Amino acid sequence: QHAIACGAGCAPFLLVKQCLVFVIRHGSGCRHQTLYLDAYGEEDPYLKRGRPLTLNAERYARLRQLWCSHRLHAEVARANHRMAANMSWESI
Repeated sequence: QHAIACGAGCAPFLLVKQCLVFVIRHGSGCRHQTLYLDAYGEEDPYLKRGRPLTLNAERYARLRQLWCSHRLHAEVARANHRMAANMSWESI
């Protein structure tokens, strides 16, 4: 409800235990790049490797800029379009 009232139906959600960021938009959504990277600049989704992670300031600033400028809608639409374009009938 907060995303609907304050974010025009779009909001980013950080899943801390999985180290993932999802952007939800009116019943659809997409995975966004994670904000935390290891010492080698690599993501560790679901924390499988167990290496220490630090907040990447550039990625955080990009997500914040998208959110504050109300461009998360376009980001979700673009990600969903890429996913649909990469799918073939054989994979369904």
